[in-house]
Amino acid sequence: MLESFTASKTVFALPPVTYQNILLLNLPIVAFAESWIFDIHLDFYQWIGVVLIMLSALSAIFSGQKRLKAL
Repeated sequence: MLESFTASKTVFALPPVTYQNILLLNLPIVAFAESWIFDIHLDFYQWIGVVLIMLSALSAIFSGQKRLKAL
C-alpha cells in the first residue's frame, strides 16, 4: 500500500519521462548492491550498460519537461 501511494505521488510530482527513468535508476543500485553483497563481478560491458542507464535517467530528470499537477 505504501509503495503504490508513493508511486502515485511521484507520478504527479515529476514529469512522465522522469518517473520512468527514476525506476531505471533502481537497476544500477541493484547492480552495485549485488556485486558488493554477493561478490558478483560484472563484465566491463555490463558496467558500461549500468553507467548508460544512469546517464539516461539523469538526463531525463534535468530535461526541463513540464511537471504534472495533482488532481
